[in-house]
Amino acid sequence: MLLIALLTYAGWLALALAVQRRLLFPTFAVGTPTSYEPRLDGVEASWVEGGGARVESWFAAAPGASAANPAGLVVFAHGNGELLQSLEREIAVFRERGFHVMACEYRGYGRSGGSPSEAGIVADHVAALEATLARADVDPERLLFVGRSLGTGVVCQLAHAHPPRALVLYSPFTSVRAMMAGYAIPGLAVRDPFDNLEALRELERPVLVVHGTRDGTIPFHHGEALHAALEGATLRPVEGRGHNDLPWDSAEELGHLDAFLAEHLP
Repeated sequence: MLLIALLTYAGWLALALAVQRRLLFPTFAVGTPTSYEPRLDGVEASWVEGGGARVESWFAAAPGASAANPAGLVVFAHGNGELLQSLEREIAVFRERGFHVMACEYRGYGRSGGSPSEAGIVADHVAALEATLARADVDPERLLFVGRSLGTGVVCQLAHAHPPRALVLYSPFTSVRAMMAGYAIPGLAVRDPFDNLEALRELERPVLVVHGTRDGTIPFHHGEALHAALEGATLRPVEGRGHNDLPWDSAEELGHLDAFLAEHLP
């Protein structure tokens, strides 16, 4: 019986190694947008090339920004079931608050080439951010990283290369390793660990964590753990909401966002 159990577990680990990226980056389920071109005024599409991939990046300028009057920059990283074309509302919200917005597509998503991985996606974001920070109309001292779901892992790792002034994390996990542990998958078998807890513990930046208390995809206790471990972090529980119905742009939630921005990015 012990041998059968060991063989069964070995088979489970082999399956986990084979399919984990397909589950973490479900490009097969995202679909194809009706148009790849930005539908918002003032959005510029460009390309990042490196590591064998050509990746799309968007820059949405803040109204009225110029070299003489530079604006802060929001880097927004979306969830694993989204595309750049999903971010029209997000871009509008932060532009209304006087920020430029940069969003870089994930490898293998949309019309971006390559295969998704933590290392590749983070490298693409670093390259896109460095190109954006070279713009004269961008204030590098007012840098805000915003991530949703998988995107929280992207912005937390990006913060190692370019520490922002602050971060806003919607439905975050402590790490992909911690998520996989719930399925009896050891950390060494996780190919893309996205360790948010470790990244933020070292960073020591203000963090706003917004999490639905009934999130069945990334349980609420992940948000609680981040809040408990990070000095100065703010936890905003959204009662009764799950992973895909988080009302992040409701009047109430935007009020909490505005208070956070007023305190940390005045």
